[in-house]
Order: sequence, then C-alpha cells, then structure tokens
Amino acid sequence: HTHDEIELYYFISGDCSYLVEGTMYHLKAHDILIMRPFEAHKLIVNSSLIPYERIVIEASPALFA
Repeated sequence: HTHDEIELYYFISGDCSYLVEGTMYHLKAHDILIMRPFEAHKLIVNSSLIPYERIVIEASPALFA
C-alpha cells in the first residue's frame, strides 16, 4: 500500500519481512524503517506462531520541512 505521509516503522518482535518498492527485508528486533510518501510497502508475516509487535508513526512531510 501507499499513503501521502512519512511512515516510521519500529519492529519489536515476530517473524516478518517487509517489502519496500520491490525489495524484501527480513526484519530483526529493533529495526527501524522509514517510508517516504507514496513509497509502496507491505508487511509479510512469515509465521503467526511468534507474536508480532511493532510501533508505527505516520507524520506529514511538512513536519520535516
């Protein structure tokens, strides 16, 4: 999906990967991803047996101007 805000994604735990603009990243605890506005991204849960935790903050690009 995409949106018109900047997304800060803090991965806490789980067995997940993240697809960003066609590149797959296997997430490790405490990884931080920053997605630009309209950058395509998608979470992929590899195993639902491990609890998945994350914190997501979305912010207007004007906040960083």
